[in-house]
Amino acid sequence: MRVSAFAIVVGTLWSSAASAQCASYVGQTVAPVLFEQVIASFGNIAPKGEFETTAAYQARVAAAGGGGPLIISKKPEDPKYFAYDADNQVLRVQSYAFHNTNIGWWEAFYEAKPAGITASTMSNIAIVISQTEKANGTYRAQNSYGASTDVVKIDRTTYSIFEREAPPGQYNVFDAEKDGNLGSIPMDIATAQRTKPTLRIAFVVVPKAPYLVEGTHSVGRVTVSNPRDVTEHFKIMIADLQCGLLMDSVNKVLAAYPTR
Repeated sequence: MRVSAFAIVVGTLWSSAASAQCASYVGQTVAPVLFEQVIASFGNIAPKGEFETTAAYQARVAAAGGGGPLIISKKPEDPKYFAYDADNQVLRVQSYAFHNTNIGWWEAFYEAKPAGITASTMSNIAIVISQTEKANGTYRAQNSYGASTDVVKIDRTTYSIFEREAPPGQYNVFDAEKDGNLGSIPMDIATAQRTKPTLRIAFVVVPKAPYLVEGTHSVGRVTVSNPRDVTEHFKIMIADLQCGLLMDSVNKVLAAYPTR
């Protein structure tokens, strides 16, 4: 019982500290960086050497951009997830603006086989930064029943950030997330009309070893009803997700949502 009580207290303190840290961003003007800019430096981070001190290794990681915390920008999933309530003069924010795209992290890690990382086939604390697709030709295919169709070859590029496998029963990324809602921001009508079309989002993260996992794998099965042959090229940043930031057009933080 003492251990359980201690765990509850520690968990509460950690959550409170994280909430306070995220709240400190509100009202600040930040400078988000692109995912591509950050991962470009990770390829040069070699593992800690046998004759390298921890301090020297950490300094080398920080110099390569892996120290953190970093603020990484993302395009909102869809403007419809920011809804203004004129009667109550509040902007209602849904979590789907921050994360509404998924990839098979378990399948990706199975293909890449990074040391020390486990992912769930069900739920993970992770977000997709971007996902793009490009058609790369077609071919004719036939199933065992003789039905044939033209299959489109798709090259998909996915950038994401992965923290950890989610505990049993946890499906939300944000602590405040309830039925897809994160809360509301007081805002008068004129301000909302000016602000809503230009809203931006970003994630505060602290990268951790092995920093970057990348590879290629096939996604799903090609069938007559799904004539798409998808090859996914993935780059996954390994990092602690601290919070999501909602910003205006000049990157002033309007709200911050802790993930722990």
